[in-house]
Parts: sequence; structure tokens; C-alpha cells
Amino acid sequence: MESKLAEGTDLARGIVRITRHPFLWGVALWALVHLIVNGDLASFILFGSLLLLALGGTVAIDAKRRRKFAGGWAQFAQTTSSVPFAAILSGRNSMVSALGEIGICAAARRRPRLRADSLLSRATFWRPACMKM
Repeated sequence: MESKLAEGTDLARGIVRITRHPFLWGVALWALVHLIVNGDLASFILFGSLLLLALGGTVAIDAKRRRKFAGGWAQFAQTTSSVPFAAILSGRNSMVSALGEIGICAAARRRPRLRADSLLSRATFWRPACMKM
């Protein structure tokens, strides 16, 4: 991503249209849910630390890239968002484009129609390549 940003090419594609930090937001959501569900001190320390690390990481990464890429970063940050779906809801990006680039729409269109008899034959005779004799 950083090399494309340095070149000035269009980088807001795929999951980046939804959020600049998909992994860190996933960790933050996971940690938050575990904080809510678990009430003991050990869970509070573990999941609270992970939540702070994930949220602080998004801010730190954005600050580092802002210093490194200056003008290119400003344009990129204008079309994307750190908070998931914020750029889409504000009209700076498109959900249809994001889903198409991620492959969700294409996979739904290409999904073959399966019949019960074809499922049965596949289940009976299919073996992974490593198990074929």
C-alpha cells in the first residue's frame, strides 16, 4: 500500500474502501465483545490491553503515514476512513464498488446451482488430491 501511495496511484480499492485498518478494527471489536461478556480482572486486563493496542494502532499508523507521505496521504485519507463504513456513509466512497472489488458480488453471481443428487455424488466420490491413489 505504501509503495502505491508514494507513486500516487488509486489505492482506495477493496476492503480499504470500508476501513484503512480492517485487522485492527477486527481485533478491537473482538476485544470489546470479550470485555462485555467476561467480567473478571484477568479478562479486563487482557482484552482491555488488546482494545487499547488496536485503537491506538490505527491512530499511530495514520500519524506515521501522514508524516511520510504528506500530500499523497491527505488525498488518500480524504477518500477513505479509519472508522469502518464512515467514508461510505458520508458519500466519499461506494459500498457497491467495495463489495465488487472484494469479490462478494462476483462470487454470488458465479455460485453454481447444486442439486441434491450432485451433492450426494460429490460427497461419496470426492477426495482431496493428497488422498488420491
